[in-house]
Amino acid sequence: MAVEKNRFELSRTIPADVKREVRIACGFGCVICGNAICEYEHFDPVYADAKEHAAHGIALLCSNCHAKKTRNLLSAKTVASARSNPYCIRSGRSSFGLEVGSGEDCYVSVGRTKIVGVQRVLVIDDVDLIAIRPPEVAGGPPRICAKFYDQTGEMVAEIQDNEWFGNSSAFDIETRGPRVTIRSDTRQIDLVLKAEPPSGIVIEKINLNCGGKVVVGSTESGFSFRSACHEIVVPTRDIEVRHAPFGFRLRDDCVEVGSDVAVLVSRDGLPAVPTPGVIGAEGVKLEEVEVIGPFGKPVRAMRMTESATSGVHGVRFSISEGASGAAVANKPMAASQKQGRNERCACGSGRKHKHCCYGR
Repeated sequence: MAVEKNRFELSRTIPADVKREVRIACGFGCVICGNAICEYEHFDPVYADAKEHAAHGIALLCSNCHAKKTRNLLSAKTVASARSNPYCIRSGRSSFGLEVGSGEDCYVSVGRTKIVGVQRVLVIDDVDLIAIRPPEVAGGPPRICAKFYDQTGEMVAEIQDNEWFGNSSAFDIETRGPRVTIRSDTRQIDLVLKAEPPSGIVIEKINLNCGGKVVVGSTESGFSFRSACHEIVVPTRDIEVRHAPFGFRLRDDCVEVGSDVAVLVSRDGLPAVPTPGVIGAEGVKLEEVEVIGPFGKPVRAMRMTESATSGVHGVRFSISEGASGAAVANKPMAASQKQGRNERCACGSGRKHKHCCYGR
């Protein structure tokens, strides 16, 4: 496919370094209205007369303002004036709205871990960094709220009631299609967020530091959630969490993950039923396993596996409020502790050890 050029043989393709210079000068949003979803507009001179891609003659315009400029409803003089004093620099941030439909299936995905209908998605020191709030009115959409920090602990963006705001003091924020990419250096990406209308957002990459608690990883490599001396590593397989008390919680003394099946609860001799709750861990990895649920049907659950740095699993289970009955095999077990092959497996599956986790 031929590359479009003007009469001076200047390609439509603007070099990446020029684009970044324009984004920074414009505050990462439309110079007129502040919308973060923008196009690059040559205004001095217009592209047809340009001999080079000069950053000082290019402005960010949203599709609406760009259409006005193209149709001569917005003058080059007005664009130039706004370029010299951009909306986002004056207000301190760029923004755009997320489409979120009504219903209970609103979600936030961290890589391939999909957290659906859980109000507290990421909690650090008992503060909700990512949350799904209830609708403000009956039949309205759930409200996604979030705060994103870079690796140095500076807040670079936030979502307030389904509206995205990028901090104009960030090193670089680039919006392309449904994705927003935030960098703290030319080669350092701190966040890649993808909008998936009408139900949610996906965090494809993150390098977050908030009060010494770190969340780092990508869809391809998995995600690590860690505090000063505790860590949970979430794998790259598809995992869906519903009805849990929260998604992930980081504190100085522990790192925890909410789960549809934190424990199996047995009531009055009936088959064990999966119960939402919390799994906490010290220096261990999280993996998905199949356990036997009600009436002998397999259900998905989370299990902690020993890491190379820890001699004790340090796994802590707790049952969500309202659950009753006794948790099955939910006590921490030392790595050195031996289990008989015919004993019930300590992972809580209800099966014999030799048919479950033996040899893993």
